Amino acid sequence: MKMRIEGIGRMGLLGRMALAIIALSLLQMALSFFIFDRVEMRSIQEDHARRVAELLVVSKRVDTFEPGTAARIMSTRHLDASVSDTPLLRESGASEMAGRVREQILHWEPGLRDAVLRLDVMRGRSGNSHLVGSMSLAPDRWLNFRSRNIGEDWPGLLGATAMTLLTVGGSAAIAIYLLRLLGRPLRTLAHAATEIGAGRTVTVAEVGTPDLRNVSHAMNDMQARIAQMIAGQAQAFEAISHDLRTPLSRLSFAAPFTKPDDIAEIVADSAREMEALLDSLLAFLQAQYTEAEPASFDLAALVRDLVGDAQDIRWTGPVSAPFYWYREPLETALRPLFANVRQYAGTAEVFLTDEDGPVLNIVDAGPGMTPADLQRIFDPFFRADQARARDTGGFGLGIPTAHRILRRFGATLAFKTAENGGLHAMITLPPPTRGGQEIGSEWSHDAEGTLPETPRL
Repeated sequence: MKMRIEGIGRMGLLGRMALAIIALSLLQMALSFFIFDRVEMRSIQEDHARRVAELLVVSKRVDTFEPGTAARIMSTRHLDASVSDTPLLRESGASEMAGRVREQILHWEPGLRDAVLRLDVMRGRSGNSHLVGSMSLAPDRWLNFRSRNIGEDWPGLLGATAMTLLTVGGSAAIAIYLLRLLGRPLRTLAHAATEIGAGRTVTVAEVGTPDLRNVSHAMNDMQARIAQMIAGQAQAFEAISHDLRTPLSRLSFAAPFTKPDDIAEIVADSAREMEALLDSLLAFLQAQYTEAEPASFDLAALVRDLVGDAQDIRWTGPVSAPFYWYREPLETALRPLFANVRQYAGTAEVFLTDEDGPVLNIVDAGPGMTPADLQRIFDPFFRADQARARDTGGFGLGIPTAHRILRRFGATLAFKTAENGGLHAMITLPPPTRGGQEIGSEWSHDAEGTLPETPRL
């Protein structure tokens, strides 16, 4: 039961509304069957009673004018009749249906009130209910009869069931289709909200009902204000950064002339540290409004270019890995990740896997991070305990910058503890999009189209 409830909890608005429509349709169908069964049962019983009443009256008249022929003439597919000197029933049955049918027969044919009429309802071998009875024709002459399947009309019930199912199914299908049409603007707004949350600008079409048009207009207006605010912040920081670099340059220039030498070294190091901090802050802010166009490039060559001749970071993927994605944002994200490897881990391997799409993996041989640190790894200015010493450098903005710029272009960055105890970074690269539509993606593992075995550190 808990799993079913959780499954319903994961449904979207359209799914829940469709489920409610189907449930209401089934409830309506069940109530219709119940009402139809009750009404149809009475109707069928009344029809049997009317036919039996007519046959009994006719049988009585036929026996009066042509004794001995009533049984043969009155036997039909609905009624088995025979004439005997003894009654089939010694007395009337006590069932409610038998009493109700007797009242209906006498209602249709009041002339039978003076006749001795005994009725009962019996079940046959097949389980069907049959109306049996005996009526006195004359002294020592009885008309014994059986009316088959009283109160049952399965062909009619099956036909009504089929028609009800078709009606419910057609109504549910039309309702779900209309819900999809009505929910399309909501899905568009949800997609736009996701894109906006990732830092991308999406123009929402202001169509639909007045409420939806107002929401779309509000989202477009909100995007414009956010973009203006971000641009203002970036411009302000760039201006501040430019103004700060002038005195920092003077400090750097004057440091060699400062005495004694240890003070000169402190001044020079502080000036370089402040300039590096400004560069990190500027890169972090620019990551949320960077623009780029997708292009074809070789991912393996990109990694080798970033690593250079150093052997501390090894590409263990295919020799060539053609990609169609955003090269510059990916390069911007990889630089701080590789810098973290060199600063805190020493060595790492880089390789590709395919998990519902290409995933670029960076597995280092460092000390790793605690689960608590992994929870905060994307927080700006956060550094794990092993990185707090000032001699390690860094400002805690490299990974947040990589996360921000990858998210802006639809990719995801995730971390987990590697099998060797180090840190395992995973960059999932979806197909590039423009205006919410995929514009194509191509990549290959190697010449045969399969990934080679990747050694673990």
